[in-house]
Amino acid sequence: MGLWGWIVTALTAGGTWIWVRLERLAAPFQFIAVLFAVLAVISTFLALTRVFNPRSEVAGEGRLFLAGGGIYIKPREVLRPRLIATTIIAATATLIWLNARQRAVVTAVVDPIAQGSALFMECNMTPLPLKVPPDGAYVIPLNKNRIASQDWGFYEIYHDRTRGEMPWPNQDLVKKSAVRDRNPGVWAYECRVSNHGNAGYLYVRVPIDLWFGEGKATRIRYTPIVSALDAGAEFVFYLINDCNIQVAGVWQDKARVQIVGTYEQREIPLRRKFKNPYEQIMMFLPTTTRWVREYPSCD
Repeated sequence: MGLWGWIVTALTAGGTWIWVRLERLAAPFQFIAVLFAVLAVISTFLALTRVFNPRSEVAGEGRLFLAGGGIYIKPREVLRPRLIATTIIAATATLIWLNARQRAVVTAVVDPIAQGSALFMECNMTPLPLKVPPDGAYVIPLNKNRIASQDWGFYEIYHDRTRGEMPWPNQDLVKKSAVRDRNPGVWAYECRVSNHGNAGYLYVRVPIDLWFGEGKATRIRYTPIVSALDAGAEFVFYLINDCNIQVAGVWQDKARVQIVGTYEQREIPLRRKFKNPYEQIMMFLPTTTRWVREYPSCD
């Protein structure tokens, strides 16, 4: 190769080593990448010197020979080093591409904030009347007309803060509806969103998919917004059927949040306790009693 070839090889290998260190490749990739880079440079120079060596030599003893006034190259002597050089260079490029792809996938999948979050949600069936605490309760009345026209928000049940828990709806009304009217819709779902992580959230959007009626019902997504959910805090709301139609609901595996101190919103896992495979599914029986009557009609 000559002195100049060795100098260029050393510089190239050194530059590759520095690049590998700056890129912070995984430990096995560092050694293999440097080794392949050195071998690639050496093989490349060997191939080039065999092809473009200006010296004429006797046929059969050297790389090049003169015949009839022209320069001819022995194919076997030339193609073998070129093939080796090409193979090593291709292996190096493949290694770098695989490592870059691995890093891109890890970067795209592993969001440290999302992975460090511990936002949970669970919904359990509860009988009416609800026990409204002194600071009130938040209800999502399931009325298709209302849900279709407004896909977020709660119906707030106000309560006198000076008193203890208040039953809602009125206990006599619930008893009358269940016994006399034989109304099956005397149940609601209590949903609890709890923050078990270290970050506080300004807003938490919890998507819930709803289907009204039986058969091929159209899915409607409702997204209640929970505000100011500090670390260690929880927020409770209720879903209650307000119409004489069957409703099915499923809460999702992800929530969209805005973390305290940030401006952008991001998607994080909405975790659950995995008590059973069907805990995300909610079924609401038709009700012949309008409990909320926030919206004038169910039709």
